[in-house]
Amino acid sequence: MPYQTLLPFILNGSEIALQAFYELSNQEGHESISWLFDQEDVIDSILRGLQSPELKIKTLCLRIIGNILGEENEEYAQTLIRTKILDLLFSFLTSSSLALRKDACWVIANFCSY
Repeated sequence: MPYQTLLPFILNGSEIALQAFYELSNQEGHESISWLFDQEDVIDSILRGLQSPELKIKTLCLRIIGNILGEENEEYAQTLIRTKILDLLFSFLTSSSLALRKDACWVIANFCSY
């Protein structure tokens, strides 16, 4: 798949690669989400991105996670829960950034649909 060439960039926290993976995760079709989720290093990098001091990186990572959860695949949700992502998401609810709080609420709501 052509997006495999982005792996080195996302693993280094590249904002461009994160934007590309966000676009990929936002596309219709199970194949792109499935590929994205199956790349353990990508998910780890996205989770690290949630801890970035840069709001833009956090927001992109939240949206990727939200789109993954939008697939309504219980395996994806359970795997993400095991990463302790919910603790991080709840910490975003007290952020001074309204956009970050809104995106965190959206992702938490996606978790609640399971």
